[in-house]
Amino acid sequence: ACQATGVWDSGLQSIIHTLIEMGKQLWKAQPDNSQASEDAIQKQLDTELDCLLQLHSVDDWINPLLRLARVNIHMTPTEILHTVLLGVVKYFWGQTVHIIKKTRSLALLKAQMDSLAANGLNLSVFVPAYICHYCVGLIGKHFKSLAQVMPFLIHDLVPQDVLDGWNVIGELVVLLWHTGIED
Repeated sequence: ACQATGVWDSGLQSIIHTLIEMGKQLWKAQPDNSQASEDAIQKQLDTELDCLLQLHSVDDWINPLLRLARVNIHMTPTEILHTVLLGVVKYFWGQTVHIIKKTRSLALLKAQMDSLAANGLNLSVFVPAYICHYCVGLIGKHFKSLAQVMPFLIHDLVPQDVLDGWNVIGELVVLLWHTGIED
């Protein structure tokens, strides 16, 4: 189903896999070269599905977004700029800057930005003086760059939970922009 439609529903995937494997085993010939009837196989699969759904309907397991009339999962792009960079990353940047300013460490953050060897990174724009001076007025390209390097810049400037948050954001950004690895 996933290959034909391009839709992967992780909630149902284990159930689908179990039913497919069970169906394959049921269609195989028995040791006495007999084969179960299609009705018997369908009945066994239906019973197994009911057991796997745990007295819920299939609709309870399907992602509710897939049932919306105006959502075509193939034609509705995820807007990374607005949802991630100008959402999560901008918010987290603002909170991090607040913590760093409160401890009077903005100059240290700028110094660590200046010492960053960014030539091996995928950074479109990284000008530490601008980022620190206009820290509340940055745009998407700045947040994309910051998301890649913040854990290395703030490891000794913020509490561990903030650093952990930036590590998660960094992993998310990698998944969003590097969706495939060529052989």
